[in-house]
Amino acid sequence: NFENAIAHCIHLPKSLIEKSLKKARRSPLTIQTSLLAALEAWEQAQLCERKIDLSRVGLIVAGANTTQAYHYNLHSRFLDEPSYLSPSYALHFMDTDQIGTLSEIFHIQGEGFTVGGASAAGNVGIIQACRLIQQELMDVCLVIGVLADLSPIEIQGFRNIGALGGLHFQDQPANACRPFDTKHEGFIWGQAS
Repeated sequence: NFENAIAHCIHLPKSLIEKSLKKARRSPLTIQTSLLAALEAWEQAQLCERKIDLSRVGLIVAGANTTQAYHYNLHSRFLDEPSYLSPSYALHFMDTDQIGTLSEIFHIQGEGFTVGGASAAGNVGIIQACRLIQQELMDVCLVIGVLADLSPIEIQGFRNIGALGGLHFQDQPANACRPFDTKHEGFIWGQAS
């Protein structure tokens, strides 16, 4: 629950919390997790307490194709009743919705873009943020590693190509992640922002 998760952000202005709660209620899981991560980062960097030029704050969203489960969960209802689809779907299915949502909530006016890199997307985002700051194009850069909300189709696809690990350790999940073991099977899917 987003409301419970945001409760520990006690040093943020009430207006920022209220705006975030309102936006999260109508957003898919990927936006909710990114928003929560952004609020925590904003609070830890004490950006509400510092005078910053919001035109010199950048935003990098690291991750691509992040709303697969969102599509999947709407598909059967769409087949039954196409008009059911909310107009906001036109924004939410795009990865760039992250930029629009976070920029709106935090009033970020600097450069914003998405980067890919599969499992290394977060690292690519950090590298790009460092470049923007080193080149003095931005003073602050918020980097969000987006949760990839995979549907059963993507998970099965990873299984079919042998990329998903842990199959032989389903009854021992603590032993499933073995990247350097000769018996490793592939990556262990887990998510965060």
